[in-house]
Amino acid sequence: MKLSDLFRFFRRKSSPSDDEEKRARSGEKRLFGGEQRGFLFRTRGDSDPYGKPKVYFTCHPDDFLPYFDEIAEDIFETQNCVICYKDPDLTYTENELRDLISGSFELMVIPVTSKLLNQSNSAMDVEFPIALEAHIPVLPLMQETGLDQRFAERFGTLHYLNKNLRDSTAISYDEKLRTYLDKILVSDDGMDKIRDAFDAYIFLSYRKKDRREAQELMRLIHSSDVYRDVAIWYDEFLVPGESFSESIARMLIKSDMFLLAVSPNLVNEDNYVRQVEYPAAKKQGKKILPAAIRSINSEEFQRLVKNFPGISECVDMRSAEELFAALKQLLGGIALREKLDNPIHNFFIGLAYLKGVDVEIDHDRAVKLITSAADSGLPEAMRKLSAMYGMGEGVPRDFERCVEWLEKLEKSLARQYEAAPDAVSGRALYDCLTDLEEAYRNAGHRNKAVETCGRAIAFASDASFPWSAEAKARSLLNKGYYCYEDRDFMAAERCYDEARAGLRASFDLAILYERKSLLAKRAGETEKAERWLAEALKIREKLAGPGSKASVKSSLALSYLMMGDLVRSDGSARSAEPYYRKALNMFEALARETRHVRDRDGLEVCCCALAEIADDPRQRKQYYQKAFEILSELAEETGSRELLLKKAICEINLTGKLVIPPDEKHPDGEVISLGGRNDVEATSEGGRIADSQAREKARQLLSQAGGAGALAGKKHYLAAMDVIRAVASREEKEEDLKAFHEACAGAAEAFTAEGDWNEAARLWAEAYDTARLIISRYGAPAAGHRDKYRDALMTGIAMKRNGRNDEARKWFGIVHSDIHQAEFRCGGFFMDQKDGLKDFRSINAEACLQLARLTDDDDTMTALCDECLETLHKIYEQSSDGDQLYDLAHAYYIAGQMNRTGDSGLYYGEAIHFCGKGIDAGTDADKFSKLRSEAEKALRSL
Repeated sequence: MKLSDLFRFFRRKSSPSDDEEKRARSGEKRLFGGEQRGFLFRTRGDSDPYGKPKVYFTCHPDDFLPYFDEIAEDIFETQNCVICYKDPDLTYTENELRDLISGSFELMVIPVTSKLLNQSNSAMDVEFPIALEAHIPVLPLMQETGLDQRFAERFGTLHYLNKNLRDSTAISYDEKLRTYLDKILVSDDGMDKIRDAFDAYIFLSYRKKDRREAQELMRLIHSSDVYRDVAIWYDEFLVPGESFSESIARMLIKSDMFLLAVSPNLVNEDNYVRQVEYPAAKKQGKKILPAAIRSINSEEFQRLVKNFPGISECVDMRSAEELFAALKQLLGGIALREKLDNPIHNFFIGLAYLKGVDVEIDHDRAVKLITSAADSGLPEAMRKLSAMYGMGEGVPRDFERCVEWLEKLEKSLARQYEAAPDAVSGRALYDCLTDLEEAYRNAGHRNKAVETCGRAIAFASDASFPWSAEAKARSLLNKGYYCYEDRDFMAAERCYDEARAGLRASFDLAILYERKSLLAKRAGETEKAERWLAEALKIREKLAGPGSKASVKSSLALSYLMMGDLVRSDGSARSAEPYYRKALNMFEALARETRHVRDRDGLEVCCCALAEIADDPRQRKQYYQKAFEILSELAEETGSRELLLKKAICEINLTGKLVIPPDEKHPDGEVISLGGRNDVEATSEGGRIADSQAREKARQLLSQAGGAGALAGKKHYLAAMDVIRAVASREEKEEDLKAFHEACAGAAEAFTAEGDWNEAARLWAEAYDTARLIISRYGAPAAGHRDKYRDALMTGIAMKRNGRNDEARKWFGIVHSDIHQAEFRCGGFFMDQKDGLKDFRSINAEACLQLARLTDDDDTMTALCDECLETLHKIYEQSSDGDQLYDLAHAYYIAGQMNRTGDSGLYYGEAIHFCGKGIDAGTDADKFSKLRSEAEKALRSL
């Protein structure tokens, strides 16, 4: 559907005529009225939006056209909801957006791009903070690679989903998205149950000009516990055509009372309320209560009596006592108060206030009601509370509380299953175990997550229900992923072999076959790897038939690319060409259709692969030229550092040198040469070369890697590691260990820059072990010890980014305890070098800050923050340069954010003070000004 074809929410004009208001109620659509302008929206199949869950989509303005359609299609695949977004023809103020967003949506969705993270835009600067303040869950959808560090800076601890992740071992994006949305949005059946829980319905009729006052009237009625469970229907959505009239008729029939919001706007102008709604209520014999939401004079009251025949005296909204007395008289015994202690009833009423289903959104009341139901042992309430805390829905995000409620739910469901071991209770218990596994992982308790995954497998193995085999297979896929992360490839393969028999879904089988292929390739069994990947290709080719989604076709193109790489790695470049061409043709079509960064990047990879195996120099140049043009376009669009580096490499392959335009500084400086592509192969006749030659080869690879920068040199570092391993297996020397440490740390740095935290953690840990071995055998100057602690610190950071917080704490603890003790040892190994001392103190300061972020104890956190700040003060006193001053100011700001003891203002004040010193010194004043602005904003919010 084209943007121009989308329905629009009605736009408020300064003085709408009667005809305009009629059109508003029967034609165009908006979310809110009054002085505010509304949003556009889309629904599945252009269906009636009334009563559906509401999702808010926001993005950088340039990202709407490339991403909205695909993301909306993915959401509608499993959810019958309404997706709202800003009208591009309008400019919204911050207050307007706050009124429109707060208390209105169940979820905010944001596509994440370089532009979103690096350029000033309303989505990040205004709308995302509003969602956090209003406790609206936020779902970031990553659209580009290499943005992890910047994402963490802007989004904090939020997790993202990445549709473009080229990792066949990962849980699929579609499965993650479906699971996430199922936890947040309410199904049609759930909506019916919520509405059935209300004691009574009031039809609220009002003028569009008076929407704000009408909502205040609704909140006033619900402020009384007596009327807590009474729904108040008002025109939440204006639906096109006749559907609004049908909704009015349906709700009038269902309603027990007609509440008329009286104001001068109602009596001084002809309007829809007078023409349609009031006569319909009279005709149906509804009890009518006029409530004055604005004062009217005697002349206006006479018009009210004349234009609304049979109207009674108005109650004054300003008098709650008068209003409640009138409600009691009209509703009588409708409210069924015996439901007050019913957990199921309280749960659904709580959901109504959480979601705003025929009542205003009231998070405090919702949490209280749902918690009371959960405390009474209702499994549905426990499950919902865990999801709320896990996603920040109506409450601050708290992974530990999420875990706590899931642990209680597991115990409750286990008792139910023991009492009645049927398929339904068994499936509920299994699903709880999978949710608990995910919650442990999110909370950083990876060991508990692995253990819970094992319990899910064991339970599904013991159960003999129709769902057992497939459930066990899916958990085995998860366990295989954990084994793969731990580099236990044999165990991973056993999991995949066992899972294969139970999988039914074609998509899951394709993932399994690709994982098997990857394991076989790592084991050097190329033929076996090709067979598994060929099986995956058969499935993906079938799924990517006519009418299939672009994402399915993109997955097939990636599989072709994988097969080309696999065949080529076996030395069959000619056999790889057909697969590369198939991938290229698919990516070309997808790039024209979607203009998606993912598909254009895939096209560039295909071009480079075909260029590398081309025999004809002219053809090789054509492919590199096409790849260079694509990378130039993408780099300009996104500003991605990774794409700029790829562009540089492509330029070298195309021209033999890198030409840097005047006044343009390349991210990694002037890259002179990367060497030939075959330099990364350390082989010769017979598959073995002399150790002296191998060591020389390793030195060449390390030199090339260092000149190429971290990302571009990754292949050289990894190849150097392989060469040195082979040499060291026969005769290990000090020079070999030092070269291996250099290669290992360089590769770890590259994977860190790419955001591959699994591989980065493994390599940083291996670098640390190597540094320790060097020191224990041969001793080392201060630089050697510094490298050891740098490696440990980076291992912890990578572990933390991978969600393995328990392991991260151990690594940070190693750094902190060792350096902390060493600095106080007289004549310590680094005390004699001024620069060395600064380096060690910097590493220790970062370790303190990381440990502070991972502790739940306020006193410990404060002590660690203070130690970090004290250390940074020493460094600044030692060097007094701008970078150290900024690190100190930034650390004060971070300490203010973390502090929970009421001292945040002191930390923010110090951050502002040191930023002022940086600005006065003229050292990167813009950077200091931006940090000071953030600190001042945080201080004002206290």
